[in-house]
Amino acid sequence: MQLRRYGPIMKSRRMRPDQRAGRSRRRFSLFLPALALPLGALGLFTAGPAQAQSSDVRLRALTVEVSTDGVNFTSIGFIPEFSARQTKYDTAVQPSYTHARLTPSANHSAATLAVGKAGSMRAVSSGSRSAAIALNTGSNFIVVKVTAEDGSVRDYTLNVTRGGRTFSSPPRNVQVSAGDGSLTLTWEPPAYWGSFPAGGYDVDWYAGASPPTDELDWNRATRSVFPLAPTATSYKFTGNHVIHRTNTSHRVTNGTTYQLRVRAFGANPDDSGDRLPSFWVTMSDSPTAQPQVQTQSSNADLSGLAASSATS
Repeated sequence: MQLRRYGPIMKSRRMRPDQRAGRSRRRFSLFLPALALPLGALGLFTAGPAQAQSSDVRLRALTVEVSTDGVNFTSIGFIPEFSARQTKYDTAVQPSYTHARLTPSANHSAATLAVGKAGSMRAVSSGSRSAAIALNTGSNFIVVKVTAEDGSVRDYTLNVTRGGRTFSSPPRNVQVSAGDGSLTLTWEPPAYWGSFPAGGYDVDWYAGASPPTDELDWNRATRSVFPLAPTATSYKFTGNHVIHRTNTSHRVTNGTTYQLRVRAFGANPDDSGDRLPSFWVTMSDSPTAQPQVQTQSSNADLSGLAASSATS
């Protein structure tokens, strides 16, 4: 019987070690995707390193309100001005104010907050008001505890003195009018100058569409050594001014949006430099050749309330 050949006879060939290793690697690379799915479902397969948890314990903002009945609250301020790096603050209210509440805002979305006196801290959401906190006569230390995602902790403390020295209330009926290369602030005196006699006014400025988030970015338009007199009722913002952070000159320019703020302060008559300032009233406008007026109704009828501002 004759055998038929249907194709070429394949000769057996011995593979070199490097060829066998290459084939093994190819088989293993095909096996990995199939293995990754069940391992990933079990949490045993990771595509990269785990992301580090945030250690940010900073507050982005903090506001304070007080009440005579624990129901109706009025905003006040504190000294020094809020800064994420500053952790201790003071304010003072008249004896008729019996409660306070704080609104803290965390800098990082994963941080958690708690507010209260020692031993009675309560959780609060970022940007939300705390529960009303009873004020005793004298000092009341209210703490904002910030806990970062990784467990790091920072405490911000506000001492509310009930019945202590009171700060000036802010200027009233503050307005800003735009002119050619200028902005003019006008105001009426505060309803209450605080525990000290009338001291004067400070005016700050900032070039930007909204107020700066860092207090150090504000620039003093009136020198703190020679502030505006307590009889002053206006300030014209024009010409060249110094940007404090860079120590460079800036000229007031048409079309640029500026933030202007004014505060009143009572001054110690013994020339010690001690001040009891109000909180700032902030206005915004752009210089233009066509005058226009904006008005802000002031909540300046807070006679005897502590008010926000850092001493200069």
